[in-house]
Amino acid sequence: EHCQEGSLKNGDIVLYRRENGQYVLHRIIKLYGRQMSLCGDAQSKLEKNVSTNAVVARVVKICRKGKWFSCDHRGYLLYVYLWMLGIAGRIRSLKKSRK
Repeated sequence: EHCQEGSLKNGDIVLYRRENGQYVLHRIIKLYGRQMSLCGDAQSKLEKNVSTNAVVARVVKICRKGKWFSCDHRGYLLYVYLWMLGIAGRIRSLKKSRK
């Protein structure tokens, strides 16, 4: 779905274009003004200070084991909530391991 101004929120999965032209699909961890921090679901390193203008599209449906789910589906929203809780722990662990 093409994104309209103000339609993005924490937890959304977006397709965006990096400055080097590469397209990436990541989840929004934090929005702050016209900037955002993103992270892939299988990663723990944040990509910070990405402009919301770089967003090309927002994911509205997910296919899991052959079944399609709307990103507004209760089960999917629970997954996003738990994932968002878990990312904070993964980032803290990564910082500790670097010391």
